[in-house]
Amino acid sequence: MAAPAPGDVPVVAMEDVAVAASTHSDGVVLTGVNWCVAAGDFWAVRGGQHSGKTTVLELAAGLRQPTRGVCRVFGSCLAERTGHDDLETRRRVGVVFDGGGRLFPRLSLVDNIRLPLRYHAGETGVPDEAWADELVGLLDLTGIADLLPARVSPGRRQRAALARALALRPELLLLDNPLGNIDPDERAWWIRELNALVDGSSRIASGRVTVITTVGDHRDLRDIAAREARLLNRSLITSPSPAATSPA
Repeated sequence: MAAPAPGDVPVVAMEDVAVAASTHSDGVVLTGVNWCVAAGDFWAVRGGQHSGKTTVLELAAGLRQPTRGVCRVFGSCLAERTGHDDLETRRRVGVVFDGGGRLFPRLSLVDNIRLPLRYHAGETGVPDEAWADELVGLLDLTGIADLLPARVSPGRRQRAALARALALRPELLLLDNPLGNIDPDERAWWIRELNALVDGSSRIASGRVTVITTVGDHRDLRDIAAREARLLNRSLITSPSPAATSPA
């Protein structure tokens, strides 16, 4: 997709961003990153192990700050925002972490999904807890919703993590290797659902959602994402993905 037109605010904008490897290292994970994500984009971010894929998502989620440069989400630098303004922006972003979504192990699937709704209860635009129960049905988690995460398959844990990420009806969805450690049938479900989220036809969102996902060895998401970003030598290189360049 094209870059935003003049006057349009990008969903994510990184300008000359660098990120240190750790607080105990002089090295960097990323350097000189300039990246613009427009509303409605579907990006696949790929790279080798320890290339910085997760770091890119953490920046976009406001969970990590650059050591140089600026990262803006919906036009705001989260490092400069506090209190209510910070929460307003963060509510517009949903995250599905790698390895089962980092669900709370002592909460049932449905209580994990309800958690952001309870935390933000009473705030303008936040759905009530009935939306969590609806998500359980829409993501085919009925019958296992009261189980702890360790009692269900990796694929169902990942669906519960997606439900939790979508509970506040975000406009930006970030996914870290969502196809890892799940079976082929489950991968097919994810591909269909992510396509529906981007084109606005999904029943688990209230409109079109901008999607950024990291990918490992799976070509599945690379083949449907419209844009591709590749991490190489600590830099981020962008290009159309195979989905955008293949004949109709």
